[in-house]
Amino acid sequence: EQSSTHKIKMTPTLNDGTSNTTTTVPPSENDLREPLLTNEEFGTIVEENDNDCTNEKPLVEKKDVMSANPAAAASTDEDSQGLVVTFLLMVVVGSVNKIFFKLQTVPMYNYPNFLNLMNCFLFVPICFAYIIPVAKYGLPGATANGERIRPITEEHMNMSKKPFAIMGLLDGCSMILQTFASINLPGPLLILLPQAAIPISMALSRKIMGETYAVSQYIGATIVAMGIVTVLMPMFTDSGASDHQELRCVAYDMEDNCYICEDETNANACLSHMDELSGQVMCQWTSDVSGAAEDNDDAANSSLFWSGIMILSCIPMTLSSIYKELALGGENNGMMELDPVFLNGWVALFQFMFALVLAVPAGMASEPPVEPQDLPQNLWDGFKCYTGTGSIFTGCHPDDHCSTEAALFVNIYLGVNLIYNLLVVLILKYGSSNILYLASTIMVPVGNLAFTLPFMPDPSVLRITDILGLAVIMLGLSVYRFGQDIVNKLSNGAAVANGDSSAGDNDDATTVAYVEFLDDESSSSTTINNNTSFAE
Repeated sequence: EQSSTHKIKMTPTLNDGTSNTTTTVPPSENDLREPLLTNEEFGTIVEENDNDCTNEKPLVEKKDVMSANPAAAASTDEDSQGLVVTFLLMVVVGSVNKIFFKLQTVPMYNYPNFLNLMNCFLFVPICFAYIIPVAKYGLPGATANGERIRPITEEHMNMSKKPFAIMGLLDGCSMILQTFASINLPGPLLILLPQAAIPISMALSRKIMGETYAVSQYIGATIVAMGIVTVLMPMFTDSGASDHQELRCVAYDMEDNCYICEDETNANACLSHMDELSGQVMCQWTSDVSGAAEDNDDAANSSLFWSGIMILSCIPMTLSSIYKELALGGENNGMMELDPVFLNGWVALFQFMFALVLAVPAGMASEPPVEPQDLPQNLWDGFKCYTGTGSIFTGCHPDDHCSTEAALFVNIYLGVNLIYNLLVVLILKYGSSNILYLASTIMVPVGNLAFTLPFMPDPSVLRITDILGLAVIMLGLSVYRFGQDIVNKLSNGAAVANGDSSAGDNDDATTVAYVEFLDDESSSSTTINNNTSFAE
């Protein structure tokens, strides 16, 4: 149906630079077949399509935004520099975070339950100091349409807490396993073994969520598993025996006199320790292989057991990440709109509650075992050690470092852990997940080698299997995290060289499912707790 008049809005090219002229043209019988206005009168109109190429000068020239706006260019440079600084801080702080997770266990060796409960509880008052006032009054100084912004609504406060409880249970199980394993394992293993989370997460995600992975990720996960087997090989064989042929001072009664003998470095000092009542020598100067073979076997079995516990901790950690992805990604529950601190606070609260329950079986599995009736006293002694007063003065692990190192190491770890989680959020907000993956990958050798430094408490000795295992795990991590990106770039480069104009689309052709555990961790809704200390 034709109207009496037609209003045609065009963008002509005129000498005075005016545009957006509205021209009223009377209808004609052929107005649907011929143009009403000629190109000579109003400029050139070019319709772009995939098959049309023209040399006509466009009506509006494209300009370089950065060159036209120096302020924007300067801002971009500042953001890039800030991201580089954040990346370097991430590597340093992340490595220190891993190191002090182990160092805090040195003075607190006899109190893993107290250490675990304290680390869990810390985040509860910190998070709720934000949750309660923000839920009641909104964010101070943040307004929208004249009203305060309320990221935590009454609906959020009244929602079901069951998902938080499930997250807290899984995180609590993972954290308590990691804490007890860290007491009994050397530092390098605490960094290398949690990388088992990669193949475990792939298997569970594929089973539960039907995730698909790139071939490079399967190859990388397999290489990581091979590296972990290489690290654990000395525990299955006698290959580590040659590293321990030197003589040392060993107590006959390891339970009561271990600490008396272990610090002696020569035979005369070792044999000088006599029991005042019986007059018998308390220590023997011998080699690990000949004189203390049984003790070595027990130590190897213990290390193997706790290594298995550390790897086992990756299962609830991975299940927690999968559940969070499912729960936070639901369309009907609205949890994706949750304030991150609100989420973290409730998960930390439930994690602490479950940690109290799990303290009973965990205490019985510790070395030495803590019976349920002795657990309250053990927790009280742990608190006293943290404040500088020891309670155990016999055995191989007396409370000799409570007054000098306990509060220092624990507080440094807690503070660094908070900064570490903040840097994770900053990198994801202003950078990309690939930058986080790169930083996490670099932390593995840095943290591993740091434990061999001579000034470390009880420094580790690198064996050939440790070096080979580290190299293999690093190769696997690199292939898993960056292999597909490299393949895409190579294929794009080859396509461009062959003149394929659609080569740039290959970057998005493959969907790669990365599972990152920080602090389990690595989205804005990731639970910020001590579960983030290990696997990246």
